[in-house]
Amino acid sequence: MPSTPYSVWLGRTAKTTLPSFLHPLASGAYVGSKARLQIARDYLERAFFRLSGRSYLEWYARRQDRAAEAGWPAELLPWLRTSGKEDLDILIDLSLRPQHTLHGFGIGFLRCAAWFIDYLEPGNFSGNDTSGGRIKEGREAMGREKLLARNPRLLVTSDNSFDWMEGHQVDYIWSHAVFSHMPDEDVEDTIRNMCKIMHAGSAALVTYSQLYELAPGERRVYQQTTANFQRTLAWYEGIVAQHGFDITELDVPAERRPTGTRASA
Repeated sequence: MPSTPYSVWLGRTAKTTLPSFLHPLASGAYVGSKARLQIARDYLERAFFRLSGRSYLEWYARRQDRAAEAGWPAELLPWLRTSGKEDLDILIDLSLRPQHTLHGFGIGFLRCAAWFIDYLEPGNFSGNDTSGGRIKEGREAMGREKLLARNPRLLVTSDNSFDWMEGHQVDYIWSHAVFSHMPDEDVEDTIRNMCKIMHAGSAALVTYSQLYELAPGERRVYQQTTANFQRTLAWYEGIVAQHGFDITELDVPAERRPTGTRASA
């Protein structure tokens, strides 16, 4: 455990090189016509939410609830059931032990949370997500008996205040690629408020898609689509320093990075 209060260990998940002239729709994983239609739908729906005074978090929760209702393609199910083990292995390498307490920020359908819940002592895992549909999906996959036996605290939340933890503190916070789907103001809110659930030896372990090879004067944040953001390490360092955290970058080896991360060029 780190000796300095409120540490943030950042781990890179993907190398992303996006020159300023590169059009968002021509980059990343969004290459098919169906995906392009989804991007257009996201843009229009998000614009409607903004005009009606509703937040990005409200829009994204609705988007993910809709995805949960649609279900996962059958060919992805084997990967979904096993890939979270990679996240657990990384945390064990970073000194997570069964007696520690862990909070997952943005747990979705419990892809990795299910592995944390099994590894940690009963009652030692908590997690939150804005999508009630995703959490319901994960609960159903785990089964009622296991949930009762392991007693995780799974919360559907509508903000980044951490007040919903009611003062409960944890040893570790884990957030895999969640910041990559959040606008700047929501990332800063999260970093500002997560100290509410941290004690003097806690660490927040955050993975993100890093923006590389910027030319002088280029932006430190690149919004690839309505729901995908790449940022430089310098951007995170600036935000973290403003809120009194100590930061260490972790260059997780490619073979140990959680499956599903991807590079863009």
